Amino acid sequence: MIESVDQSTLYPYQKRKLVLLFSAMRHFAAELRKRNLTVDYYALLPDGSHSHGSLEDALRFHREKYGPSELMMMELPDISAQMNASALAKKVGLSFRATRNTNVLVDRESFADEIRAPERLSFEHHYRRQRQRFGLLMDGKMPVGGKWLAEDHSKTPPLATHNVPRPVSFLPDQTTREVIQSVDALFTDHPGSTKGFDLPVTHAQAIALVDDFVENRLRLFGTHRDAMAVGEPLLYHSFFSPFLNIGLLSPLHLLKKIEHAYLNGQAPLTAVEPFIRQILGWREYLYGTYHAFMPVYLKSNYLDAHRKLPDFFWTGETDLCCLAETTSQALRSGYLHHAQRLMVVSNFVTLLGIQPVEVLHWFMTLFLDAFEWVATPNVFGIGTFADGGLLASTPPVFEGVPIQELSDYCTGCRFSASVMTGPNACPFNYLYWNFLDRNRTRFSGNAEMATSFRRYDQKTSSEKQEIRNAADEFIKNLYQ
Repeated sequence: MIESVDQSTLYPYQKRKLVLLFSAMRHFAAELRKRNLTVDYYALLPDGSHSHGSLEDALRFHREKYGPSELMMMELPDISAQMNASALAKKVGLSFRATRNTNVLVDRESFADEIRAPERLSFEHHYRRQRQRFGLLMDGKMPVGGKWLAEDHSKTPPLATHNVPRPVSFLPDQTTREVIQSVDALFTDHPGSTKGFDLPVTHAQAIALVDDFVENRLRLFGTHRDAMAVGEPLLYHSFFSPFLNIGLLSPLHLLKKIEHAYLNGQAPLTAVEPFIRQILGWREYLYGTYHAFMPVYLKSNYLDAHRKLPDFFWTGETDLCCLAETTSQALRSGYLHHAQRLMVVSNFVTLLGIQPVEVLHWFMTLFLDAFEWVATPNVFGIGTFADGGLLASTPPVFEGVPIQELSDYCTGCRFSASVMTGPNACPFNYLYWNFLDRNRTRFSGNAEMATSFRRYDQKTSSEKQEIRNAADEFIKNLYQ
């Protein structure tokens, strides 16, 4: 096992992400040694030094010490990492073999054949088949409750943020403290801070996080999963994705525990089914999509977006309260839940026309759960519509009012979600209408966006010109 400096600087990864990865590795190595397995571990030292210059150096040291003929590893989810590992093995004189990745459930070869077929595999078909395959929330051949999607369409009650239980946290042990010291010494220019690190770094701690979520927050996940609040990074979200993606949690084990919460009456179906849909449905569907369409997926840019990411994404300093809150939280903690990512961040970068590769770089750098296989389809498909509708039927663009309805971000903002143009207008409003104006040809046949275009057509010529002027002025000031 190798703590690689060169791999850790492919992006200027958030410091908390590096602490999580290295600490989880060291704890796992300790567990293996307790099982009387030999672990050859190349660690970064507390003073920031290291016994190896690169991944290649460490592998060469290992070969000289043990004399293996083969490098065998679990199939890596990121295509570029898998190719690099295979090439590195050949370079140092080892044959290479990969075993199946047990951290995902979908078979990527068969998935690729089906999604590339003339009648391609839809998300809905994939999700139903996965439910049937693993018997999750099933009553024989039918879904529990009679419907595949269990949604609560009643009016959402007000969110009392002071009553939201805080998730369980974990004080760093000696191993984690040593990792923190190494990361602080070696990665000084990386964003974020190691202070207050309290994340799970073992399987047992990750399971404790699951049990805490089931007991205290799962029952209201369905009701408040789109809610956002100042100073509340999680609310009723689970925060499992970082630990799923590095293997501290098994997806099927997690899904069974969540299903069990419904079966024993701890949470309603309207909370449990949407959660299972995210993991069994979207997580697996994105994994399969990534492997089916790479590397051309990274070149897609359907909306012809070419602007640079604004500087405030790296500082959190902006007058827009929703973006100040979300970018600051990402810089500080390395995490945003799905509503923050979609309604605020993805919405803004798509309206503004930010280059998808720029957005991907930001996600890969800051987010604890971001790896190429999951960040690429999330950014290029769902987040920016760069793939032209392969994953989402419409781009994730909204006016300011939906953000106001789902959060308290607008309460202290100097902009008003109800004002269209002028100095007090919420920029999301005129950027949204300007987006429709400049992309009309692209979406002329999109039935789901027809109502929005009809609303735009009802505006007068002078109103449309005011919208264009306001958008142009905002963008000019943003990049001064």
